[in-house]
Amino acid sequence: MVLETSDFSGGYVLGFRVEKLEEAYAEICQLFQTYIKLPFFGVECVFEEMEKRLDEVTIPRVEDKLDIIDTGYEQNINALRLRY
Repeated sequence: MVLETSDFSGGYVLGFRVEKLEEAYAEICQLFQTYIKLPFFGVECVFEEMEKRLDEVTIPRVEDKLDIIDTGYEQNINALRLRY
């Protein structure tokens, strides 16, 4: 089995020897369908308000200025959705 990733994720070509190719393909398709419904990018943040103690120094939260850059990732996902 050969898996080729998009240029966005590094453009890797990975080769595997698989005994039960049909079962592996079905599993990969199922995992991909689950991923496109709710993608997980490996980062999880939990913000909790904590009680302030008089002896602790606290640093106020400041929002970062972010620029969102169109990477074409959404187009790649939409193209893959059409194939499945």
